[in-house]
Amino acid sequence: MEICKKNSSLVACFPKAELLKMYETHKKSSILAKLNEQGKTLGDFNSMTEALNWVHRLGQMSANDRDEHELIAAVFFVVDFYEGTSEICFKLKNSFNYNKDKTDSIDTLNKYRDDPPDFIIKQSDGWRDFELKRYREALDTDTIFDFIIKKVGHYGNLGDMNLLLILQANGSNELKIDFRDLHERLTKEKYAFRGEILLSFNNNSAEMVICQVFPNFAKSIKTFILPSLKRI
Repeated sequence: MEICKKNSSLVACFPKAELLKMYETHKKSSILAKLNEQGKTLGDFNSMTEALNWVHRLGQMSANDRDEHELIAAVFFVVDFYEGTSEICFKLKNSFNYNKDKTDSIDTLNKYRDDPPDFIIKQSDGWRDFELKRYREALDTDTIFDFIIKKVGHYGNLGDMNLLLILQANGSNELKIDFRDLHERLTKEKYAFRGEILLSFNNNSAEMVICQVFPNFAKSIKTFILPSLKRI
């Protein structure tokens, strides 16, 4: 872990492996006991959605817990779409005292975390700020377009911050979003901010997808690797 300066704020930055270890320690009294029973570790999960669903089924963690949801999104999912040396960072409150305060556990990290942004990815070429929102409404173009317009209006100006929507289908809610059409609609809004609008989803448990729909149109895909193959 390293405390860095980003503009006028302090941020706590962690390699993925270190943050995973902190989270395992934090949850060892409940989740790790169950993981050990099944011969798993948190690193065995291929995506944020898979980890959330598995833990939620155990009844050990509420998916509505904002702090943990953002942490899991950063650790299990988003960071893997960036270079291998990327670090996961969190903005710290002004009350954080570099000389005496610690962020070496999930509890102390959550105590001093500030937002926005919800989390930051630090790369060799700079910073990527993320504001995370879960999307549980109808998975069609009209509904998600209206949702994005409302969220952008709430922030006013995202600046350099990226708005990341995690698509979470309810029941048999089929994915009917035309991502290209959504991009074209958002382009017509003539937003002036520099951040990106991104949608992420689990494609039939075979791959995780991030689709940029503003300002450009692009898609990044990460194929799932079974835990058994990771150990070969």
